[in-house]
Amino acid sequence: MLDDDIRSVSGFYTADSDDTHENEVSKSDHIFQDDNASAEHLSLQDHMYHISFITDSLKGQLPSLLSDALKYTLPQLLKDSIKSFVLTSIAKELPYVEAHVQKNLQDQFSNLLLKPMKIFVLLQKKLNNSLHKNMKKSIKLKEKQPSAQDVKNEKAMVIHNPKEKKEGTISIEDDSDNDDLDKQPLSKRFKIMTPIPNLILLNTFVPKNLLNPEEQEKSLHDFTNQLFETTSSKFSPTPPREPTPLKDPAKGKEITIVKEQVNELVTYQDKRCYIPKMPKLKSFITLEGTLSQEELNNQIKELKRIIDLKAQKDKSEQELRKMFNQATLKAHAKK
Repeated sequence: MLDDDIRSVSGFYTADSDDTHENEVSKSDHIFQDDNASAEHLSLQDHMYHISFITDSLKGQLPSLLSDALKYTLPQLLKDSIKSFVLTSIAKELPYVEAHVQKNLQDQFSNLLLKPMKIFVLLQKKLNNSLHKNMKKSIKLKEKQPSAQDVKNEKAMVIHNPKEKKEGTISIEDDSDNDDLDKQPLSKRFKIMTPIPNLILLNTFVPKNLLNPEEQEKSLHDFTNQLFETTSSKFSPTPPREPTPLKDPAKGKEITIVKEQVNELVTYQDKRCYIPKMPKLKSFITLEGTLSQEELNNQIKELKRIIDLKAQKDKSEQELRKMFNQATLKAHAKK
């Protein structure tokens, strides 16, 4: 028994002295080898002492082993569990979120876009009506009131009446020669000018082929549309194509025909058709009264703001659809 105790103790001492060995064998492994070698020669008390020693060594190594295991495995386990939980929760809640967003957008769409658009359409209609009314009034006033230049250019009527020579003024024609005047009779040699007390202008007579009010309004509407569509004096968006010059059959050469260019705008004015002046666009007529320029600018700013909001809404919808796409969710779930 004493020999066995000495052997066991010497075995423990040798295990403690193995720290300087070249192979650097651990203390517990050396103890286990010595204990296994001498287990057959130990008594029951020695076995109990050996078991208690092993348990104490395991207790000392267990915290370090657990900390190493948790350090390398626990973060990855937490990441995987959190990722799977988040993806499943998003996949479940996505239909409810989309339905809620669509409902809110549909409720606010009328307030954000439709109301300002209706106001803009009403303002545009009122502007067009006011423009047409002002143009009609200006055209009617210019037709009723001839200009002073036209009154000056009016000429008196010439009457060849020999009985009223004494009352009128006598003027000699300068167009004919002296020899021709001697041969002509007296009634043709002189012009008797009689002043007219109540002068009636020729342009105030109503023509016989006067258009109906509906046709006249239609022609006026066509004229205004044509006036707004083009800025050319000939009221045509593209200039007319020059005709090909004629050829002389005898000489076989081209004959150039030069025509005097006529400004259609001037001829239009000569026919007593005046171009109406455009009214100012600084004010609109509304139910409450005239709309100032500042209020108009505020309304235009509001419309621009609404358009920007609509663009932001479309952009956010596209981003949400990209984020909550089924393909992207599946890809995240696979990761």
